[in-house]
Amino acid sequence: YKVEVPSFRATKEFVYPQDVIEEIGRFYGYGNIPPDLPALEVRPSNLTPVRRRRAVTDYMASNLRAHEVKKYPVFDEQFLITLGWQPDKKAVHIKNPLSDNWYRMVTSLIPHLLHCIQENEAQYTKLRFFEWGRVWHLEETGNILERKVLAGVVYDQHTQIDFYEIKDHITCMYRLLGFEITWHKCTPELPWYHPYQTALIRCGEY
Repeated sequence: YKVEVPSFRATKEFVYPQDVIEEIGRFYGYGNIPPDLPALEVRPSNLTPVRRRRAVTDYMASNLRAHEVKKYPVFDEQFLITLGWQPDKKAVHIKNPLSDNWYRMVTSLIPHLLHCIQENEAQYTKLRFFEWGRVWHLEETGNILERKVLAGVVYDQHTQIDFYEIKDHITCMYRLLGFEITWHKCTPELPWYHPYQTALIRCGEY
């Protein structure tokens, strides 16, 4: 239908197409319109990602006895200076940051976890944290890539961390999810990588 609104009513009363529908309802009579809920098609959703996340969270909490943390999705610039590390040029900058200390979206969750260690090491000698969060990277095309990642940290003031114990835990966790992984030697690139206890985990072609 093509509806033309009289000029004396088109000033304020009719602004949106819904206003025309409302006017028709008034003429027809709202009591003559049978109430009917809008149809909603319900489809079964894939619960595999939810179940996998619950399985990972339960494993980290029960087997590794790690505490889950939730940090801000932006870097703490002051802590990055303390850490002696800066993200690469792929970091996403916020156009209108609330503070000069919080203006870049996180590209890694590890600084968050190391910050948690720094905040709690005075009270505890053993700490284990993990975070399931999002990271952002700026692609060469200018698009922003958003991904969900999992990161964890194990800290002990008096006992050296057993690399192979943590390796077994990670392997068991992947098998729990139905993935077979392989471990490969890699060159440490980040300051928190141990020069002789750093490995690259691959699952299939990834």
